Amino acid sequence: MLALFRNPLLRLLGRLWWLPLVLAVLVAGSLGGAHVFERAILMLAVFLAAVAGMVGSAWAHGTIAVWCERLRHRQSGHRFLCPHCLLFGPVRIACARCEHTVEEFAVATRGVYVNDCPSCHEPLFVEGSAEQRNVVAQCSSCKAVAPREIHHERSVRVLGVLASADLDALQGWGGGTVADAGGYRCLCRDGGACLTYILDLGSLPNVRYAVVQGHALREVSAVWVRHGAADALALGQAADRFARQVGMAESGRLPLPVCVGGAALDPAARNLLEARFATVRYGVGGAAFLGRAGPIEARARMEVASIVAPATDREPPPGGEGRAPGCSPASGGRR
Repeated sequence: MLALFRNPLLRLLGRLWWLPLVLAVLVAGSLGGAHVFERAILMLAVFLAAVAGMVGSAWAHGTIAVWCERLRHRQSGHRFLCPHCLLFGPVRIACARCEHTVEEFAVATRGVYVNDCPSCHEPLFVEGSAEQRNVVAQCSSCKAVAPREIHHERSVRVLGVLASADLDALQGWGGGTVADAGGYRCLCRDGGACLTYILDLGSLPNVRYAVVQGHALREVSAVWVRHGAADALALGQAADRFARQVGMAESGRLPLPVCVGGAALDPAARNLLEARFATVRYGVGGAAFLGRAGPIEARARMEVASIVAPATDREPPPGGEGRAPGCSPASGGRR
C-alpha cells in the first residue's frame, strides 16, 4: 500500500494540494448565489472521493495481484534457496542496480502504478516490454542477490554425496556448476522446473554444532555413493559429520535413503552404511540418482520421529540401474 504513494500522480497532487481547493472556491464563486462556501466544500469532497476511489481501486488490484502471485508459487512448489549461503527464505525482491528491497506490489502489478526503485529510482520495468525486469531475487539472511527468473520460479530439492570424487562424477553425468556456497562445496543443476543442489558431505567441516533451521543441509533427501570409490572409514566419518550438523548425532540411523551405484559394496562399507542410514538402495546409477528415470521425490524431513526401524533383511538386490531415489519401495531398496 505504501508503494502507491510513489505514484507520479499522487506525488504531484501532494505538491499541488492547494490547487484543487483554489479551483473549487473559484468555480463555486463563479456560479454566484449565497451558498458559495457550501458549493466549494461539496466540489472538494467530490474530488477527494474520486481520488480515494482511484487509490482504493489500485490498492485492491495490487493486493489481489500479490496474493495471486503467492498462490501461484505455492501451487507450483516454488521455493527460494540462496545460492550463496544455502538458506531457504521467503520471496524477497530487490533492485538490480542498487540491491535495495522492492515492494511486491510494484512487481506483481508489473509497474502499472509504481515503476521505480524506492532508493535509486531506476525503472523496474523497461517501457514496451514487461518481461525485461530490472529486479532480482534477494536473500533475507545474507542480502545476496540472484536471478529472479531462476531462483523464484523453481522448486528445489537437495541431495548429497559422501565422497568429494562422487560430486565430480555426478557433474560429468548431468552437468551443472560446482561452487562453494556458504562454506559448503555443492553442485547446482537447473532442470527447468526444479533446481537440484548436490552437497559434498565428504568435505563437511568437523564441528560439534548443528546448522541453523532452514539450512539446505537439513533438507538432504537422498545420498549417493559411487560403486568402486567407497572407502569405509571415509564414508563413516562423512556420515557422522553430516549427522552431527543436522542435529541427529545421538538419534540413531538417519531417516533418508543412501543409493549405491553398483549392485554391491565392500562388506565393511555396506555394513557401515546400513548401520547409519534407514534405507540402502543398490544399482542406482548417477543418471537415475539425478532424477532422469523418475519424478522428483518429496522432501524428507530430518525428524527423529520419522526414523525407520532397523530391518533384518539386508541382502542387496540384483544389479542394474534403479529409479530415482524416493520414487517407490520397488526402486531397489531394502528397509
